[in-house]
Amino acid sequence: MNFIDCDCLIGQPPAPLHNGLRADQDDLLAEMDRIGVERAIVRHRLCAGYEPRTGNHACRTEIADHPRLLRTRMICPEGERPDFDPDAAVDRMAADGFTVAWVHPKADQNPYSLQSWCAGRMLAALERRRIPTLVQFDTVDPDQLHQALKDHPRWPVILLMVPRLGRHRLIWALAQDCPNLHPCFNAASSILDGLADLCKTIGPHRIVWGSGYPDSEPGSAVANLAWSGLARPDQELIAHANVQRLLAEARHD
Repeated sequence: MNFIDCDCLIGQPPAPLHNGLRADQDDLLAEMDRIGVERAIVRHRLCAGYEPRTGNHACRTEIADHPRLLRTRMICPEGERPDFDPDAAVDRMAADGFTVAWVHPKADQNPYSLQSWCAGRMLAALERRRIPTLVQFDTVDPDQLHQALKDHPRWPVILLMVPRLGRHRLIWALAQDCPNLHPCFNAASSILDGLADLCKTIGPHRIVWGSGYPDSEPGSAVANLAWSGLARPDQELIAHANVQRLLAEARHD
């Protein structure tokens, strides 16, 4: 079974990784080969840990134009230099070598709201081009996310860091009410029958898969899907087909 990883980070964390591991392109590709991952959507830790402009530059320079690695660009409501225009920042993504967006409202140094008065132009630009956008559950207010998803129904959002709580009341309700929300199943969010229950709730066609690299053992996410009890066609949807569809629907022209 092929996998497309929606949840992996490169870049060194504040505390050194165990066993001297360096979370860089070479190590990521080696892990992908080890567990059978075809492609990976890659974020750079500096985007959230330092500031987006530096992190985006690091993502572009540290990840070569490799067919198996898809760069992620952190987008902010104000856009970026030189024009500080969110529409232009989204429009430049493909030319700059980025495929997927990442929003991080609860940034440590410079947080923002997803409500329309603050992020409306950014969200409209992402929706217009149907750019798959990563959002970590612990970095967004659920009420703001819900309203943004309802206001921009053609904006595809991949929800990362789904908590390990089984039937999570907020996430299950969000997923049921917002068809453009795609929960990412990874090692950290696994729990007995949790994936099967989520599939019964929203169907397997909206769930995607992530390894949690480098903070989690990627092989455990593979095993959790393989032993989920889901039928093989449903596993294939989650492993790669759903996110392939989202990537194909994006407009980078």
